Amino acid sequence: MLVTGCACSTVHFRNPSGHTVDVRRATLPAEVFGSFFGGRGIALAPLWRMSGT
Repeated sequence: MLVTGCACSTVHFRNPSGHTVDVRRATLPAEVFGSFFGGRGIALAPLWRMSGT
C-alpha cells in the first residue's frame, strides 16, 4: 500500500494488490485508515530537499 496524499482528514492511497479498481485507488477517512495501518512505513523527501538546494 502506498499513501499518495491526504487532505481534510482523508487519506488517498494505492493498493496494487486490491481486488477491484476502486480498491486499488481509494480514499478513507484518516481514523478509518489508522485502524488498518500496520505500523510500518518509510518517509520520502522530495529530491530537492535531499540535495540541500
